[in-house]
Amino acid sequence: MSCQQMATPGLDLPCIAFHNYDRSTVMFSLSEHKRIAAGDTTDKVLNNKVISPTAQGLLLVRDPDTMATFLYNPATSDKVIRLPPLRGVDDDALLHSHCLLSDKPSAPGCVVLLVEGGGDTAADLRVIDFSSSSHEPVITAITIDDTVTNDSSNGHDDDERPPCQTYLVESDGELYMVRLLVVLPFENGDEIDRVGVHRMDFSNRRWRNVSDLGGRAFLVSRFYFGASCSAGEHGLLPDRVYFVSARNNTLQVFDVRDGSYEVQKLDKAPEVHKAFWLLPTANPYKGGLRESVSPPSR
Repeated sequence: MSCQQMATPGLDLPCIAFHNYDRSTVMFSLSEHKRIAAGDTTDKVLNNKVISPTAQGLLLVRDPDTMATFLYNPATSDKVIRLPPLRGVDDDALLHSHCLLSDKPSAPGCVVLLVEGGGDTAADLRVIDFSSSSHEPVITAITIDDTVTNDSSNGHDDDERPPCQTYLVESDGELYMVRLLVVLPFENGDEIDRVGVHRMDFSNRRWRNVSDLGGRAFLVSRFYFGASCSAGEHGLLPDRVYFVSARNNTLQVFDVRDGSYEVQKLDKAPEVHKAFWLLPTANPYKGGLRESVSPPSR
């Protein structure tokens, strides 16, 4: 998604949200590295709820007691649309997931693509159709055949390649893949050795290496697809990948151009299980990903 600035009463966006198993959510300033007030309305709406972020800046929110489900815009403190109760997805799965919307929330036939965390690729997905006439969401599953090759293997053979975390980011109509390679020996941590960014060449079904982000900044975190923002408009550094880790309360910033990085300790951040970005609400439905001009040759 691409971020566009909107009025943000009570919240300076983008910011980081820390969400815990006790269903509490704490907002954290990106620029000042301290807790910030979300506002009475947002605090009340999100209190004791299970939250899954969407790549469009909205939050999918469910009350675990009543199953009441709705989309919430933290930038304007508005419930965008009420949805039928979401059953069939347990709290843990929803907590460790992120979402994509196929269209405007109010558009007929809009579906939610629910991607569960835990893997390196988005191979197993659930599609939640809230437009069913039965007043209950229709949940189906799809599996992606991930057979797209890279320009390089980052200097490693397949059996020697270090563990990595993979994120998809849409930016200015292009699809990017961010790969964060973990420091070895791998002990289930979030210390990153280096970052690789690739752009999808749809005509040849290949990921192409890139050495800059066109002056934009990418924001990624666990259980999230990632987002692209205009760096200058939001006080961010250009051509950087920002990665927030809830495991060790750090913000890691990678310069795609020269390969350098810095680690910023978020000392006042709470110890939680999930951290994600709260974003200025975008209009990702105008334009979208560019279509492939032709299928790959065989």
